[in-house]
Amino acid sequence: MQLEPIMMLAQSTGDSTVEVMDRVLRDDVLIPTFVFVGIVLVVGMNIIGGVLKRVAKERTRREIAAFIAEGSMTPEQGERLMRAGESSKTS
Repeated sequence: MQLEPIMMLAQSTGDSTVEVMDRVLRDDVLIPTFVFVGIVLVVGMNIIGGVLKRVAKERTRREIAAFIAEGSMTPEQGERLMRAGESSKTS
């Protein structure tokens, strides 16, 4: 059976799943764990969102460059389109 090595490992360390859950619930570790997992999820989602945004911006730049290269758009129109997508941050 596949569970035997896992159970032997749990018995050798002296912890079973029930004991671990009891310890987590009893030692007030559950709320900090949820906070930590929440922070990790938010940070991860922000990172993934930023990457997707950069990929989309680069794809748009390439498409504008292709339109300019085939002659269906002037370089000035392409430049205007690229500037329209920029945020107006003043530093």
